[in-house]
Amino acid sequence: MLSHYKIITLSHQHTNLRDLAKFVLPELEQTIVHLLQSAKENFKIQELFYVSTCNRVMFLLYGEFNANENTVIPFYRHFLPQLTASDYSILKENVKIFQGTDAISHLFNVASSVDSLVVGERQILSQLREAYEFTRTQGLCGDALRLLMDQAVLTSKEVFSTTRIGEKPVSVASLAVLKLLRYSLRPDARILLIGAGQTNSIVAKILHSNAFTNVHVFNRSLPKAQSIAKLFPNGKASLLSELNEFSQGFDALIACTSSPTPLIDLHVFTSLVQNEKNPKVIIDLAVPNNVTMEVAELKQVHYVEIETLRQVASENMAFREAEVIKATKVIDSNIEKFSRLFKQRKIEKAFSSLPDEIKAIKEKALSEVFKKDLAELDEPTRELIEKMLTYMEKKCVGVPMKAAREIIL
Repeated sequence: MLSHYKIITLSHQHTNLRDLAKFVLPELEQTIVHLLQSAKENFKIQELFYVSTCNRVMFLLYGEFNANENTVIPFYRHFLPQLTASDYSILKENVKIFQGTDAISHLFNVASSVDSLVVGERQILSQLREAYEFTRTQGLCGDALRLLMDQAVLTSKEVFSTTRIGEKPVSVASLAVLKLLRYSLRPDARILLIGAGQTNSIVAKILHSNAFTNVHVFNRSLPKAQSIAKLFPNGKASLLSELNEFSQGFDALIACTSSPTPLIDLHVFTSLVQNEKNPKVIIDLAVPNNVTMEVAELKQVHYVEIETLRQVASENMAFREAEVIKATKVIDSNIEKFSRLFKQRKIEKAFSSLPDEIKAIKEKALSEVFKKDLAELDEPTRELIEKMLTYMEKKCVGVPMKAAREIIL
C-alpha cells in the first residue's frame, strides 16, 4: 500500500545545523547496517534506508510501522541511545514525518533539489543514490523502495531537463571563477590562491575542472595548501608567511582568509608583480577584505569583491526559486505516474504465481482428470488437445493481466 511509505526526517528547514549533528548515525558502515537491520525487526519495517548530508538526516521506510510523534522517540533511541532529554525535546519539536503520497512527494522534492538549502544544487541526488545503493547491497531495501527510488531519479532528471532550476551559479566560489573566465586567461595563467579554507577549496576544484594548470596556494597550514595544490599539474604550496617574499609574478589572485586585517597592501602587491605591467585580476572573497582599497583602485588591477558576487548570487537564487513553481508541476505529475506504477506492480506480483497455477491445472487435467479419456484417443488427437490446452494456458495468464493494467491506466 502507498500508505506504507514513510519518511522521518530532520533538516535545515526546521533545525539549526548544530542541533542536527546530534541526530546523525555513527559513521562506521557495519554499525549502521546492524542498527538498520535490527530496526526493521523491532519496528515492523519491511524495507529501510538512511541518508545523512550536511543539512539533512532522513529515514525512508516501507512497512507497517506507525510513525508519529510518540513512536519517533523510541525509534531514534534505538539508533542513538546517548540522546538526552533535551535532545528528545529538540527532536519532538523539529522532526517531520511524512506518510503515503506526502512521503513520495517529499522524496521527489528532495531528489529534485527543491527542498535543498541551495535550491537547484545537484549533489543531493548523488547522495540519495549512494545511500540507497549501500543499503540495497546490505539487503535492507526491496522492491517497494527500488520502485520509488527509480521514479525519484527519473523525476529529478525531468525537473533539471525541463526547468532552469539548476541554472545561474549561486555559490560565491562558482561566481568567482566565472568572473575570472571572463578575462580570457590562458590555461597556464599564473594564479595565486590565498587561503585554503572551504571556499578556496571549492574554487580550486572549479579551476581544475576548467583546465587551469598553474596554481600556487598560500596558507597558514602547509598540508592544507599542499592538498589543494596537488590538483594541478604545476601546482605549488607555500606558507602564508612566505607571501611577502614571493616575486614570480601572477596573472590572477583569489584571496579568502579569516585575517582581520588586509594581507595584500600596496607594498605586498608591488613585491608580487615586480615590474610586470600586464593587467592583474584580483578577486577578494574575504570578510573583512584581504585586499586594501589602495590596491583595488590601481589602474593595473581588475578588482572584484565579495559583496558584488553576493548580490549576483542573491539574484540568481531568486531566479532558481521562481523555477520551483515549474518544478512542482513536474513533481506532481510524477507522483501520479508512480501511483499507477505502484498499483501495476502490485498486480504483477499478485499474478506472478498465476502461470504456475494454470500450468498445474493443465497437467492435472492431462495426467489425472481426463487420463482414461485421453488414453482412448489416437496419438495425433492427444497431441492436438495438448496444443489447445497450452494455447489456452498462455491466454488465461495474459488476458486478466491486460484487463487489470487497463483498469489502472
